[in-house]
Amino acid sequence: MFGALVDGMTGLINWLYAFTLSFGIPSYALAIIMLTVMIKLVLYPLTRIQMRSMMSMQLLQPEIQELQKKYAKDKQMLQTKMMELYKERKVNPMAGCLLLLAQMPFLIALYRALWDFNYVDTAHAGFFWLETLSMRDPTYILPILAGVTTYFQSKMTMPNMPTGGEPNPAQQTQKMMLIFLPFFIGWISSTLPAGLSVYWVTFNLMGILQQYFINKQMIPARKAALAGTAGNAETAEEQQAETEAEPVKQERKKKESKKTETGQQPKSAKGKSKGRAKEEAVKREGRGKKR
Repeated sequence: MFGALVDGMTGLINWLYAFTLSFGIPSYALAIIMLTVMIKLVLYPLTRIQMRSMMSMQLLQPEIQELQKKYAKDKQMLQTKMMELYKERKVNPMAGCLLLLAQMPFLIALYRALWDFNYVDTAHAGFFWLETLSMRDPTYILPILAGVTTYFQSKMTMPNMPTGGEPNPAQQTQKMMLIFLPFFIGWISSTLPAGLSVYWVTFNLMGILQQYFINKQMIPARKAALAGTAGNAETAEEQQAETEAEPVKQERKKKESKKTETGQQPKSAKGKSKGRAKEEAVKREGRGKKR
């Protein structure tokens, strides 16, 4: 079955090359770019799931941190609570691996197709400084571009989140992958046919564009989630302050009620009665002078 996939990839590249030839711009590199666009469109549903899942995981970080603080000494309970949180919010933490697994057969088939590709016209098999796409890039320009675009695409899936307290292991792993993965992709690309680097760079550039629009849709939800977290914290502080002030209020009420029962007026009431007496005295003096 894999052989059929390699043959299908070879036939598709030749068909797309014929398509470029009909437009007067024959190029196998352009055919590979068009093939990448087609594969990206086919994998778009998985891409969307992966990108939304990774963004949703970031939105859950404040709640995950709270669980980590609460169950720091009970790892089993922590895992149970985290799985319950994922289920409640309908987030699959493994969804981020779907796209990588799905495109691996395409990458391997393209690698096998380009390794010993029979070009119809070798004059159209080059790419700028490369004589043929079946050779490695001696200048390492394409591998570097593959690594850089991988970095930026990964960076876009990890927006800055507020952190506090103990470091989050998940975030530490993501930061390590953010550094390690681009170097790994760049190194792999430097050992494989340049056509694969063209595929990878094009795939990443389209991924960056898609991630931009996904982030644009998800950022309002992210801000609302963060605002909700901050609002909950403020509400908790207000409730705590009210709870602490409640005994003082109750004590004041008890003192005032005791004074009322013993016939003593509060200071405010005494002040008011003295003021009224003065007003009455002034009025009487005024009446006497008129008479």
